[in-house]
Amino acid sequence: MTSFNKNNTNINTTICFRVDGDSTIGLGHVVRSKALASVFDEMSNVNVIWASCGTSDNSPNAVEKLYGRSMKDEDLKLPNGSACDLNEAEEVGKWARKSNATWIVIDHYKITDEYLNHLYTTMNNDNNNNSTMNNIKIMIMDDHQIRVTNVAMRLAPMQVFEKFNDIKTNKDDDNVENLIGPQYLLLRPDFASIAKKYNNRKNYIRSGTIICFGGADTLGMTKNCIEMLLNTPGAFFDQRRKEKLYVLASDKMCDMQNLNEIIKQYSDKLGVDKIERKSWVDANDMATLLSSCSYAFVSSSGVGVETVAMKCPCTVVCWIDNQINHGKIIKGLGGGYVANNIEEIITQLSSSNVDGAKNDNNN
Repeated sequence: MTSFNKNNTNINTTICFRVDGDSTIGLGHVVRSKALASVFDEMSNVNVIWASCGTSDNSPNAVEKLYGRSMKDEDLKLPNGSACDLNEAEEVGKWARKSNATWIVIDHYKITDEYLNHLYTTMNNDNNNNSTMNNIKIMIMDDHQIRVTNVAMRLAPMQVFEKFNDIKTNKDDDNVENLIGPQYLLLRPDFASIAKKYNNRKNYIRSGTIICFGGADTLGMTKNCIEMLLNTPGAFFDQRRKEKLYVLASDKMCDMQNLNEIIKQYSDKLGVDKIERKSWVDANDMATLLSSCSYAFVSSSGVGVETVAMKCPCTVVCWIDNQINHGKIIKGLGGGYVANNIEEIITQLSSSNVDGAKNDNNN
């Protein structure tokens, strides 16, 4: 991210993040923004502040959960379910201008070119809105959309560069610095430190299976995977049933998919010590878990990248069209299988040579 360092690093600077995460859209946007923010948090001259929606019941929002603290006075907590309209763009723009920010980083698929235009104008014009006074730049996390209005930089590690160039239609895009390709993938510091500590262990036997599809598991893949692991014959599935199954699912997801019922069936058949649901796992615990388990079923998202970084064999599931390229890149980085549904997973793993827990030095 060298472009962030073009100014004198001895000058104090503020970087804003505009991001949301909840049980509907998942936490992926906040997680990868936090990975970038963590780099800035370590710089004494950089102040990171956040604009993010609150929750309907005033419980901690996604940013607060990942930081383990309340949002600061200088952060901007937006109303629950904000529409990402021009009114919000103006509020966020005034907040960034008041904060004397140099950059605002946006990871949000609801934000449009119209929003970006109004945001930029509000941030950089004086109160009379008639002359440019500031130079606050916009960086956008943009794997699935092409938005260029007043954008200075786009971070899109999961895009295919050739495909990206084919679909560029706006000449203004030539002014955007595009960081495209897996070399720009963001990994939270917790994963990097755990990987450095554990990934080169010798003769370490992994054991355990993880299911983690995030908060946006709208098709019930979590429940489907538990049922698959409980009932499917074959060597791979027999091995999984000998190990402990960790199900990462929020209380809301548990209620929506009625996970308690299938978890009880699993424990009744295999033993209560063979399955555990975790409603929330912080980055350090997640990294440790992935480094110790022998297989994972994960979504084609940031958690897929984190799984590969921890050298955990995995199946990456893509059930939305815009996840397919993610899955291919994750596989290219050393991931396992890519599947679109349970039927494909069963077919791949029933005929595979994937066996039980492996030594780290053989992964």
